[in-house]
Amino acid sequence: MFETVTRPAMALAYGTALFSFCSLLNVVQVFSLLLRPFSKSLFFEVNARVAGSMWKIMQLIMELKDLLLG
Repeated sequence: MFETVTRPAMALAYGTALFSFCSLLNVVQVFSLLLRPFSKSLFFEVNARVAGSMWKIMQLIMELKDLLLG
């Protein structure tokens, strides 16, 4: 019984966490546009780090999902 409640709750928690994190990173990316006229290399560096962070978090969530849900 608890498994039927736990899985949707965990999916909701992971989804909410991922959405919140990606929304925050989106704000960082929008503000990085202010850097572009002054330093294109810094602009690209910030966006590369943001994309890398997003990818690592999604990979971590998928690995945790596999460990927790089997």
